[in-house]
Amino acid sequence: RKMTAHLSFPVSVRSSFSLEDGLKSSMAGRFLTRLDIKRVDLDEAIKAVFASYPHQHGQYLIVQEMVTAHVSGVLFAFRDAVWKLNYHLGAGEQVVGGQVNPSTILLPKFKNKDIFWSGLTTSWRPFGKNHPHKDYTRAFIKLSAYTMELMKSQPLESPLGLDIEFVIQDGNVYILQARPITS
Repeated sequence: RKMTAHLSFPVSVRSSFSLEDGLKSSMAGRFLTRLDIKRVDLDEAIKAVFASYPHQHGQYLIVQEMVTAHVSGVLFAFRDAVWKLNYHLGAGEQVVGGQVNPSTILLPKFKNKDIFWSGLTTSWRPFGKNHPHKDYTRAFIKLSAYTMELMKSQPLESPLGLDIEFVIQDGNVYILQARPITS
């Protein structure tokens, strides 16, 4: 109860079952996630997420402040290969759970200095001049730069790279979860 005093509602209650983030396989999106949870519904949402797990061992979950996503998705940031960005307009639960076919682009590896320059000019233009997603280019550059920093901080924990769930709201990038790529 004391912990809820520090939360800003609504929140999301995300599954984080031990098998979900394994080193050899991933079961991301297989267990329940509840979005837009109000304070009065938090206990029920936590019980529902725990009930979606196949057994009692390794039960964890994440409670996060809810961010209304304009764009959401998953970035597969391979250490020694091209980065693949799957994204969708709106909430990301549908992308992670495989319920929608996301848009896909290849994302270059940017650095923090590229965020500054992207506000002025950029040579990377993944979308045409009139493409409806062109306004997200700078946010994707931010996501890439943030990911580069994450990968530097944990080289041994994620030898293949990182699988990152993210949302974009008003040009701001929020990393929801990062796990090692398993295949």
